[in-house]
Amino acid sequence: MGLSDRETVEQIRENPYLQYFIGLNKYSNEAPFEASMLVHFRQRIDIGLVNRMNRSMVKNSREEESEEATAKKLIEQNNLSKQSTMLTFPTSLSLSSYWQDSFLLKQHLQEFLDLDSETLEAKLAVGQQQMAELGHKDFDWEKATAFYSDKVGEVYLFDLGAWHLTSRDYIGDMLKLIADHAQGRVLDFGGGIGTHAIGAALCPQVEQVVYCDVNPISCDFFRYRVKQMGLEQKIVCYQEIPQNETFDTILCFDVLEHLPNPSQQLLKFDQALEPQGKVILNWYFSKGINQEFPFHLDDPQIINGFFRTLQANFLEVFHTYNITTRCYHKWSA
Repeated sequence: MGLSDRETVEQIRENPYLQYFIGLNKYSNEAPFEASMLVHFRQRIDIGLVNRMNRSMVKNSREEESEEATAKKLIEQNNLSKQSTMLTFPTSLSLSSYWQDSFLLKQHLQEFLDLDSETLEAKLAVGQQQMAELGHKDFDWEKATAFYSDKVGEVYLFDLGAWHLTSRDYIGDMLKLIADHAQGRVLDFGGGIGTHAIGAALCPQVEQVVYCDVNPISCDFFRYRVKQMGLEQKIVCYQEIPQNETFDTILCFDVLEHLPNPSQQLLKFDQALEPQGKVILNWYFSKGINQEFPFHLDDPQIINGFFRTLQANFLEVFHTYNITTRCYHKWSA
C-alpha cells in the first residue's frame, strides 16, 4: 500500500479487522504500539530468514500446484452453475455495464464537456494534481462549502473521473455492497459524478435515489448521465438534503473527510434514517503521504469524536468485500 510506519499504525488504529489480525480481542481507538516499533521488527527479521521463508513457500506452492489446479477447475464449474443465483446485482444494465465502461463514464464526460478523446485523457491525467494545487491555494475550512460549490469547477469532474476510472475493482465491490443492502428510498450524500447513485438506481429493490451534491457542475453532469441512461423516473437531484425526509438507505462515499464536523453529519444521518434502514459509508482522514489532499480533515480530536459518535449510534454489518467501505444499521434495529 506504500504506507509509512506512522500511517500503518494509524490504519490499524482505525480498522477493527486489522486489530483482529494482529491479535487484539476487542476494538480499541488507541494505537496498539508506537510506529518506531516497526523499525525494531524489521531489524529482527534478517535477509537469511526472509530467504528461508521464500524457499519454503515456493516448495509448498509447487507441491500444491496440481491439487490447486484440480480444485480451481471444480470451483469454476461450481461458480458457473451458481452464478445466476449468487449475483444480487442486476446483470443486464448495471454490473455488466459498469465492468464494461464504468456506466459510460468517459463517453458522458466527452459529450457533456464537448471534448475529443485525446483532450479528455490529458485532462484526466492531471486532474488530481490540479485539484491538489487548487486546494493548497484556495481551501479554507471556514469556507469549505463555497470551495466545492464555487471554486473547483470542472477540475473536480476530472479529479473524480480519473479516480473512478483507475479504481474499477474497488468501486465495483462498493457497487456489490450497495446491491446487497440498498433498498427502498436511497440518499446518496455527496454523490459526485454519480456512479454509486446509478448503481443503486439499477437495483430492483430500490424505489428511488435522491442524489445530493453542493457542486453545481457535478449536479448538471449527473443529470446528463441520468438522462442518457433513461433513469429520470427513478432519480432526483438536489444540492442540499431535502428537509424532514427519511430514507431506507443512506450512501456517503469519500465525503466525511471533507466536512469540518463529520460527527454532526452522522447525527443527521441517524435522524434521517428509517429505524430498520442502513447507512453505507467510508472516509479517509488523511491529507495523503505527499499532502495531495489538503482539503481532507486530519484533526485527531475531531476524528476521535467522529468514531465515538459512529460507535454510539450505529452497529456494523459485516461484509466480505476487501474494501474500506462499511455498512451499518442503528443500534435499535
